[in-house]
Amino acid sequence: MAWRMRFHPRPSPRPKRTHRLKFRRTTYAIACITAAAVGGSWMAGCGGRIHHESAWVEEREALDLGAVRLPGEFEPVESMMVAWPIGEPRLEPALGKMVTEASHHVRIVVVVQDVLEEVSAQQWLENAGANLEAITFFRIPFDTIWIRDYGPVATLTRSGAMHVVDLRYYDHRRLDDSVPQSFAGLRGVRYSRFPLRMEGGHLLSDGRGRCLTTDDVLARNKSLGYDRDRVGDFFRRYFGCRNTSFLPALAGEKTGHVDIFAYVTGPARAIVGSYSPYADADNAERLDRAAAILRRDGFRVTRIPMASSDGRKVFRSYTNAVVVNDAVFVPVFAKDRQYESDALSVFQREFPSRVIHPIEADALMARHGALHCTSTTIPFAPRRHKAPLVHDASRDRSHLTRLTGHQEHVPNPPGLQLNPLRFLSQTAPSTVKAGR
Repeated sequence: MAWRMRFHPRPSPRPKRTHRLKFRRTTYAIACITAAAVGGSWMAGCGGRIHHESAWVEEREALDLGAVRLPGEFEPVESMMVAWPIGEPRLEPALGKMVTEASHHVRIVVVVQDVLEEVSAQQWLENAGANLEAITFFRIPFDTIWIRDYGPVATLTRSGAMHVVDLRYYDHRRLDDSVPQSFAGLRGVRYSRFPLRMEGGHLLSDGRGRCLTTDDVLARNKSLGYDRDRVGDFFRRYFGCRNTSFLPALAGEKTGHVDIFAYVTGPARAIVGSYSPYADADNAERLDRAAAILRRDGFRVTRIPMASSDGRKVFRSYTNAVVVNDAVFVPVFAKDRQYESDALSVFQREFPSRVIHPIEADALMARHGALHCTSTTIPFAPRRHKAPLVHDASRDRSHLTRLTGHQEHVPNPPGLQLNPLRFLSQTAPSTVKAGR
């Protein structure tokens, strides 16, 4: 008996869910193989990015967290993130002015490539009069400035904890695609990989379970076998959208994003653009239909004029705006000021107690985006976390190292001391490309 005990020890008990996880992993592998046979590439079924096993398990478990909520952008936010446009001097004035003004209202996290670019951005902001005490820098390689599309989508769980949703970005922009996971590691919060093909500009929320998107999301995921009901189910599970309004995307507009023609200003309140039938009859009808859909879904809709698109070459958008606490940043355009005062008046009526900051965004809009596309906001999470997990991008993407002695706090805006993020340093060649 002693010999048997020595060489055949009793196996340690395992949690019951081990078998379920094995089944899920096997099912996932079968799905990838099936996708390879049908679509010609395993990436068609596995999302184009290999996940570390623990990250994938975390994603599957995230579906069982219970109710989640995607806060509205009009709600108080903890911080705003932007990616600094190094090597693009024409884009610095718009982004720099927004960051400078916003630094007096909210914490700012500026994503830069390395220490040299951090020094350059810091010098620019200091000369512009920014509140440097409210600005910190996140050093990690990235590809483009469109952080709204690839950045972290921060939701809140029922317990008040933050949960990051990682949207699938383009395969040729893998550095961009790594930013949400790095952010989640830095904050020490859980994250989930979203299964659909979409970008952050496709999504708006009123913070009460009503979400806006466009039919472009349906078109992008049709080849994956996802219909409207299935897409709506994913929105409910990952963003807490009890009701999702699918609005017609603008004809001829490159991105298909909802933030090009709409903005949610409060619970069941939205701004929707409008074109004159003489300027663009097709898109005028599409925007009228979008407003009608939102009214049917219980929204109070306010119309806002759309600036000239120069024959659908540049879709200048006033709704591509950003709200951070008591400030509202609205893009305006030097090449077309016909409806500028009307647009600013609409935002002032929607946010009567907040300061409206017009920002000239012609150079950004020429790249098919403006202020909303180049920033993302992080809501307040009532539940605090312990020492955060920091992701080292120079190693395997799932490698997390716990820092000790770092106390995270969530201060009240505006203009408060920030936690230094300069410990996260990753040098890489400048590969920032501003074009979408």
